[in-house]
This record gives sequence, structure tokens and C-alpha cells, in this order.
Amino acid sequence: MDVVFGDRDVDYLRRRHQTLSRDPLFAEMQYSEDPAQIAQWAPLAVQGRATGERIAATRHVRGTDVDFGELTRQLTNIITEHGGEALTGREVGTLSRASDGWVITGHDHAGAGFTLRTKRVFVGAGGFALRLLQHAKLPEVRGYAVLPVGAAFYRTDNPQVTSQHDGKMYGQAEIGAPPMSVPHLDKRYVDGKEYLLFGPYATFSTKLLKHGKLSDFFTTLRWHNLHVIAAAGLQNLSLVRYLIGQLAASPEKKFAQLRRFFPKADLADWELLEAGQRAQLVKPDRRRIGVLQQGTELVISADTTVSGLLGASPGASTAVPIMLDLLQRGFPEQWDAWRSVLADAIPGMTTTTWDAATVAESTARTADALHLD
Repeated sequence: MDVVFGDRDVDYLRRRHQTLSRDPLFAEMQYSEDPAQIAQWAPLAVQGRATGERIAATRHVRGTDVDFGELTRQLTNIITEHGGEALTGREVGTLSRASDGWVITGHDHAGAGFTLRTKRVFVGAGGFALRLLQHAKLPEVRGYAVLPVGAAFYRTDNPQVTSQHDGKMYGQAEIGAPPMSVPHLDKRYVDGKEYLLFGPYATFSTKLLKHGKLSDFFTTLRWHNLHVIAAAGLQNLSLVRYLIGQLAASPEKKFAQLRRFFPKADLADWELLEAGQRAQLVKPDRRRIGVLQQGTELVISADTTVSGLLGASPGASTAVPIMLDLLQRGFPEQWDAWRSVLADAIPGMTTTTWDAATVAESTARTADALHLD
């Protein structure tokens, strides 16, 4: 669901809906400027709002929210049930090439070291991915860098509030703000308990993971990427100003952003929590020297034995297309044989033209798999 306020943003959302609804994938998207109708979709967005203030919203009734943490646990169980091994509670320190493949070293939480040998490696280590690929001396990441950007969210578990909002409601980012700063008010279930979260608010730390070290960022610096970072920073001064403004904002100013969505929000019901760290990717560029890249990039070595995912994903839902890309590019000899098997598991993978019939078939299949009405 999207909700906007004021003449300019209402006009934008109306035109956006008119454009997207022509596409069969978005044909069922609903639009309204009627506060009474919007109050049925998202009561908190309307309660206490000034009479006469323009508001508009779109929603898609078939939208679903997936618990990717639970999904990961289930997939891990499937791996172990079929003879695989999942090693958790370990931190990889180095990745180096050997005559017969790759050597991985690290330690567990107790400090005990471990060594693994393998012919192929995929590095999906979030903020640590670049550092490990640098350790592997992968020429494909020469000049690459990352900039850490953290996030915080307001959270409430007050049942009188959480019971009135069901779903994920997006707004509009401020002018000059990066795409990942789009505010949203979400219903979340954690261990069976209902919460509402609102954010993100930018934070800053030189850690590359939420529970990392302050020295993490500096371990990724090389002579060949310093000028790349500097060039990207100079070309994104509006982003720098936005981040500084976020960091300097008072608690009252931060909470005012939540009240823009939920006018009757009471500060006593909410707590500001540190969320996580994003390792924003910075790439070398022949013309501009360095560019800040939104989203992720899959890097694969020339011999395809090592690959890694760099950058900050807009969400876990991108995992499937990223892995399909990895299988196709990283295993070109096996891809043709795998493709038909994968197509059975992911029917939409081979669909090139989406019309009303294919959309209806896909949504019905999803509803059946998720046991939706």
C-alpha cells in the first residue's frame, strides 16, 4: 500500500496508478482520494488528520508479506535432511585460492578455528562480502568500495495501535533522499507477537554488520579504491546532506515523521531501535571515476569458481532472481539441464509476456501455496 499527502504527491500517485494499472501485473491495484475509503484500508493514516488535507492511497489486495527468516530455517532443514551440512555460529576470516580450489578459514564464537576446502564458493556475507572477495584477490572487485549506512526504526507493541494496521504502507521519500530511505509503516509478527515498525531513520557507524567492529570499514580501503570513494561522495552531496540532517535531527523531529503517517501517534507507545547496517556499493567508472550504485551486483570470477553478492538489497524478495542469475552465469554447462527443473518450481521464471490470464494463473498458484482465501 502507498499513501501520500498534499497536492503535489496526490497528483503524482494518481498519475502513477493510471500508468501502472494498464499493465496486467498491476491491473487490480486500487486507488482512492476518499478519506473514508482510505480509513477502511489504513485507519491510522486518517485518524486525527486535519479536515481538508488532501490524501491519496493505492493498494493491491493480493499483496503478501513473507517471513524470510522462517523460510531460511525451513530451507536449511531441507539441506540437512538431504545430507548437507549447515555450519552456523562461525565467522569466516579469509578466503584464499589453492591448487585444487579454495581454502576458507575462520573461527567460532568460542574462538576455535576451522578450515574448509572447496572447489566453489559463493560469498553472501552482506557487508563483509567485499572484504572476503578482496582477500581472495579477485580482480573483478578491484576499485570497488562500500560505504556503511545504518538504519533505525520506531517500534510499538501496544495492541490498541497494532490491531488497527495490517500490512505495509509506504510513503514518499524527501527530496534529495536516497531510494532506500522511503518511509514505511509495517505490521510485523515476531515470535507470535504483533508489532508496528516505522522508518527508516539513517544512522552512521563504521561497522559493516550490526554486530561488527568499528574497524570494519577501514579494512576494505585500498589504494585503488580511495579515489573511487572520493569521487562518488563529491557527486552525491545531496545524499551527504540528507544523512547529516538525519543524524542531527532531534527526537521530536524524527517522531514528527511518524506523525505525518499516523497523526495520533503517542511517543510513549514507541521506542527507537537500531536495525542494521547497509554496505552501499561504490563502483569504479571510466567517465565519472566512481559511482554510488543502488541495489546489488553479482560478481563472478573468470573461472566461475568464486562469486559474491555486493551492495545493499532493497529486500529479501530479490534473493530468487539473484540466485537464478548466479546459476545461469556461474554454471553455464549445467544451466540448460537445470532450467527445466527450476521452471517447475518457479513457473513464472520462463514467462516473458504477462497478460491477464498468466497473471491470474500465477496469483492463484501463489494463493494456493500460501493457503490464502
